[in-house]
Amino acid sequence: MALEDLARFLAPKSPKRAMSILQCFYNNEDGCTLADMMRATGLREKALRYHITKFKRWKLLWTQRHYMRPATYHLEQRAFHIRLDTVLVDPLQYLKSPQPWQSGERAEAASA
Repeated sequence: MALEDLARFLAPKSPKRAMSILQCFYNNEDGCTLADMMRATGLREKALRYHITKFKRWKLLWTQRHYMRPATYHLEQRAFHIRLDTVLVDPLQYLKSPQPWQSGERAEAASA
């Protein structure tokens, strides 16, 4: 999945905003604070928090908090990959199987 496709998937109505947020993390292993992302993207705090919430829903971002310092956001590709597999790929594999499970068959298969 290309970066543009990922941005379109996460924010179909505003992929340019999602792309600008994703580019904040390019070559940045220390993470980004909210102020850093606001400066780099030019978004207001409310809009940025909205997109961060969407990214967290897909498990793409995680937050590191320290005492008396601003929160730092980090990209997490492994958790995003697992979330994508469970939400999108697993149902497709289930539909692709030659014989879908019937409600009575599950109970019989589990007891056998």
